[in-house]
Amino acid sequence: MKFELVDNCPVPASLAPALLEIKRRTGATLNSCDRSTAAEPFLKRCKPAKQSQRELYEGFLAGKPGYNPANPPGLSTHERRNDGVAYPGPARFPLPYWCVGMDWENADGVIAAACKLGFTAARTYPLSAREQHHLNFRKQPKLHLLKPLRLGSKGWRVARLAKQLASITDGQGNRYLERGQGVFDATLESALRRFQADWDQQVDGVYGAQTSRQLAVAVRREQQKKEAEPLPKGSPSALSNEGAACIARFEGFRGQLYNDAANHCTIGYGHLVHHGPIDGSEPAEFRAGISQERALALLQEDAAKAAAEVSRSVKVPLEQHQFDALVSFAFNVGNGAFCDSTLLRLLNEGRYDAVESQLARWNKAGGKTLQGLVDRRAAEAKLFLGT
Repeated sequence: MKFELVDNCPVPASLAPALLEIKRRTGATLNSCDRSTAAEPFLKRCKPAKQSQRELYEGFLAGKPGYNPANPPGLSTHERRNDGVAYPGPARFPLPYWCVGMDWENADGVIAAACKLGFTAARTYPLSAREQHHLNFRKQPKLHLLKPLRLGSKGWRVARLAKQLASITDGQGNRYLERGQGVFDATLESALRRFQADWDQQVDGVYGAQTSRQLAVAVRREQQKKEAEPLPKGSPSALSNEGAACIARFEGFRGQLYNDAANHCTIGYGHLVHHGPIDGSEPAEFRAGISQERALALLQEDAAKAAAEVSRSVKVPLEQHQFDALVSFAFNVGNGAFCDSTLLRLLNEGRYDAVESQLARWNKAGGKTLQGLVDRRAAEAKLFLGT
């Protein structure tokens, strides 16, 4: 592995021995360079400590438990990831050592060095143009070389795998997995085997690099397919007067600024001025208060955004009363929350019967159940069912 030192990246010369230690352990080659610029590893203890970098380095050389290579101070977190994986890469990710301007064409050297330093695997990330300019990296290929997942595995990567399998369908339109989960059990293994068979891969039930790439492709295709689907014929695209009245009834009119149940600055019929409480930065129009007519105009604008999101996101036919109920829900929780909700996913699967129970789950603000939200969700469910 070649370390190439670059200009305008000063580090303390006292840490030069650390680079030599990496060189000794890994057999890396080191270009001649100016000492004022270096691509040297920084060392730290796993638990937060106030030792100097020099003390941490000496502990590392002495083989003390918990003293490991880490990233430069101020560039990223000093907390080592507990999954035993090395993360060479840009500043925002933890890594076992830091090499500014490393020759990323020889990325296999990075992996070999990480393994020799006691890590089980290595991963590098592509850099944005801004980071490339700031850090002066020459090249960094996309790698995905994490420990494979198999039966019995646990953790966030398993949860992500399950979520991906639950979001895509096979050739018959059936989802590979009913719902997400955090444990790699027999159900998840069976779903993964089905996916591997459909995509002409080795059917071993192991989530490795090749399966990861194919699954990413499948997820992208599923998203593109959903975006390209036309709206169901006959479905409404605008909120009715009855729907607007429902929203206005629960939002209530307040002509002066106030903080809503989630402590966000609001006015009129639930019009969000900005996130966070009132702080004096609000527009003069709102600080002076607004009329009910102005509040109704803002309600129409906000409801139109929610209606457009419902029209875009829902892929099954809707009656006007069902559309109104979903717009009221999206207006209240926000378009982002609506798009990410289990309610929308189940509805797009044709599970109209699940909407009532899913609406009832959204009854909290600030972690507390609010009676006003309980009543609103019940009214929206009643409107959706047409009862």
